[in-house]
Amino acid sequence: IVNGSANPDEFLAIFEKFRRRTPKPPFPDPATLSIKALKRELKERRVSTAGAADKDDLIVLLRTHA
Repeated sequence: IVNGSANPDEFLAIFEKFRRRTPKPPFPDPATLSIKALKRELKERRVSTAGAADKDDLIVLLRTHA
């Protein structure tokens, strides 16, 4: 239970804890995703795409950070 007058840091901690506990919905086979969709998925997982030269590199990154 969190009081409505709690400070913003308390709310942030609760939302982050909830987000970590909420499973990510499954996504289609990475090979079927567009480059834009692959980058979006990686960004949501806080994975850097720096150094990824092509779609195959993005797919490998996504599969290793699923």
